[in-house]
Amino acid sequence: MGAQEFVTLLNEIGGKLAEPAKHVLEIWIRQIMIFGIVDIVVGIIFFFVGLIFFNMWLNEPEESKNRRPPDDISTLAFLAFIGFIGGVFGLGLVLRGFMLLLNPEYWFVTDVLGFVFGG
Repeated sequence: MGAQEFVTLLNEIGGKLAEPAKHVLEIWIRQIMIFGIVDIVVGIIFFFVGLIFFNMWLNEPEESKNRRPPDDISTLAFLAFIGFIGGVFGLGLVLRGFMLLLNPEYWFVTDVLGFVFGG
C-alpha cells in the first residue's frame, strides 16, 4: 500500500481527522528521503576510503614485508581488511539510500535489505 492509498483510506475512515495525518505522513516521507541522500553520500565516502586502504596494502613495498616476522600481521593488511568491510558497508548504504529515494513508504524493507547488504 502506497502513501497515497494510505491517506485515501484514512480520509474514508476519519474524514477531517485524516488531514493532519496526511501532513505528518508527507513530512515523514520527506525525512526518509533525506536519510536516503545521506546514506548515498556516506556510503560513497566509506567505499572510497576502503578502496584507498586496500590499494595501500596492495602497493606495500617489498622490503617492509620482509622485515617483519612471518606470523606478524602488517598494519596495512589490517587497514585493508577494515577498508574491505568499509567498502561493503558503503555499498550497502548506497543501495539502501537509492531504495529509500525510490520507495520511501517501504522504509522497513529497505532497512532490512540494507542491513543484509552491510548498511
